[in-house]
Amino acid sequence: MRLSSQRGVAMIVALFALVLVAGIGTLLFSRTINEMRHSRDDAAIVQTLLLARGGSNVAGALLANDVNTMLRDAVRYTSTPGPWVFGEGSGDTPTASSVITRLTAVTNRLQPAVDGLICDNPIMPTDTGAEIQLRLYFSSAACGQALPSDVRLPAPRYVSGPRRNADGAGVQTYALPFVLVSEASLGEYRRNIVTQGEYRFEVGQANFSMWAYFTNREVSVGANNQTIDKIYFTDQTMIDGPVHTNGHFALAYDPWFGGSVSSAGCNNASCSTIDRGAYLYDYQHTEQYDCGWAGTGRYDYIQDASGGYVYKKKNGHYGYYAKSWSDSGPFYRREEITEWQCKTRKLDLIPDTVLGSSPNFGGNEPKFAGGVGWDSPRIDLPKNNYLQRDIAQGVGRADEGLYFNSALESLEFFAGTSAAWNGNVSSVTPTRVNGVWTPAATYQYVRGCTSNNSNSCTVYRFNAAGTVEVYNNNTKTWSVRSSGRTFNGVVYVNGAVQQFQGPARTTAGNPDTSAPAVAAFAQITLASDSNIRITGDIKYESPPCTSIPTRNADRSVNSANCNNLGAQNVLGVYTQSGNILVGHGHTNSGSDTKAYNAPDDVQVHAVLMSAQNEVKVEKYDQTDAGGFYLMGGMIQERRGIFGTFSGRGANATRTGYDRIYTYDPRMGRGMAPPFFPSTNVDDVTTVTFFTFGQREQLYD
Repeated sequence: MRLSSQRGVAMIVALFALVLVAGIGTLLFSRTINEMRHSRDDAAIVQTLLLARGGSNVAGALLANDVNTMLRDAVRYTSTPGPWVFGEGSGDTPTASSVITRLTAVTNRLQPAVDGLICDNPIMPTDTGAEIQLRLYFSSAACGQALPSDVRLPAPRYVSGPRRNADGAGVQTYALPFVLVSEASLGEYRRNIVTQGEYRFEVGQANFSMWAYFTNREVSVGANNQTIDKIYFTDQTMIDGPVHTNGHFALAYDPWFGGSVSSAGCNNASCSTIDRGAYLYDYQHTEQYDCGWAGTGRYDYIQDASGGYVYKKKNGHYGYYAKSWSDSGPFYRREEITEWQCKTRKLDLIPDTVLGSSPNFGGNEPKFAGGVGWDSPRIDLPKNNYLQRDIAQGVGRADEGLYFNSALESLEFFAGTSAAWNGNVSSVTPTRVNGVWTPAATYQYVRGCTSNNSNSCTVYRFNAAGTVEVYNNNTKTWSVRSSGRTFNGVVYVNGAVQQFQGPARTTAGNPDTSAPAVAAFAQITLASDSNIRITGDIKYESPPCTSIPTRNADRSVNSANCNNLGAQNVLGVYTQSGNILVGHGHTNSGSDTKAYNAPDDVQVHAVLMSAQNEVKVEKYDQTDAGGFYLMGGMIQERRGIFGTFSGRGANATRTGYDRIYTYDPRMGRGMAPPFFPSTNVDDVTTVTFFTFGQREQLYD
């Protein structure tokens, strides 16, 4: 019995030990699983926090770039003339309340644009399964959500800058506070970062180079000096920068505009009358006028037993009876039916109230990817170019440009090396190696000739430091010009330029074989008081864009690839009273020489501007020359004609040049050719932003 009892106790102890060991094992396993789960949770929490901070960095890039462009649009539409761009006051600073009121108009326009950029476009880091959503508050709500409950958005404010003088000169600085919420999610895990900061911007007079396309009037002078209106943007049009006219646009089929589009609706050059709207190809708007109540010649007969003339129905007809006639009735009086009637007329100009932001009438459906405003303020063109002339001559300055005191038969710009100059452009120009011009240019060359005789030519060159040298045709040597002044960026010609171009193509049909005209370091404005004729390719050594806008089969458009926005080379071509001509249709008869013709598919990297005339193709109705590939902008008083079209698409019959624009985005971020004309409207010249710290926002 005792042995049996001992065995039973031993068995119980053993079973208990097994249970204890199993329990400890289960506990250890459970704790291991929990620790693994906590480790996973900790990793996901840290990862989402890092992603939220990364979203804040992305927002910083947007503030410096895309939001910068949107701010510029908002400022142009809301700034006011007077001593203060935003605000009022007779003292040395505007009153705070007036600044808040005026800058609220900026945020009211800016906030929807920013929402459209980021609200429905989450950031999805590759191969993480995570998502980052941004909200950027310049007002009390962003992306349809109110500010976080414990976050305060201060009022906008004036920072610094003097009162402006009578001509509007002077730069002022203002600030828009902002709140950025960056929320990252990874499965069930969410973290967010709230950043508060200030978006500070300087406002001064805008430069005309900021536009991809600008006209005072959308009319032209035709081949027989007749006035031509309704010059259409067609289905071949692709402009990916800001576009403005003081007049009315004419739109055919589905032209594409990638930047903001605006018009003032002026009916004449002085803008004394305004009519908002645009023209659509082969489409008219029916308008009613002289409306009022009018008789129809139809009558109602109303029973009337009182006196006066009455009508009685007899044998199915109404007869006329005098008052004295008596009968047992009934009697009727006659009343003519009246209706509200209007005269109608067909109008070519479609009102802005009909157009809206997405017109689609009669097969015309222009695409305004950057928005459209039919109520923009008028922007005046400059009255003279004395400024550029005096700057080129160094009047009252320590620096100096290049000044040609007569008309030129030819003017050539070319980027070159320090190789021996023998009179041939090819002796100093680089060659293209794997898409790069090699060796890099060390000089910017400028050669101006008053005739076709080489002895009439003056050749200058300057380096990145601005040191100007002149070539001596007799000694065959270079020497620093006698004034010793550095180059300030302006080349002025006191007369017409019959031929303006960069280096000639080595293969006639291939524009890629023309060497660069403007060195990577060079910044130049060519100015004149007369005609300037483009007769060849004019290209940057370091272009900001490597492609042009292109159409897809579904008519959508791929914007240009512009990823070299740090490039410094820039060219402006400005004539006050002349035309900028694209040479075309010239023969060898008499003085009409083929040397005045630009090649087919000519490429021009520049901002072109005619303050009183046009940028246009000569003899635009003769032969098809392919495309005029412009990288930059085009500003003109009247819209010059580049060609004709009949039909649409690939089957259209065309003459002259198709315009293919690629906007230089650097111009939209404050860059401009040196001393290029400014406008009478305000623009953001520089933008900076400051953050005052980040913190994690608790969820409600």
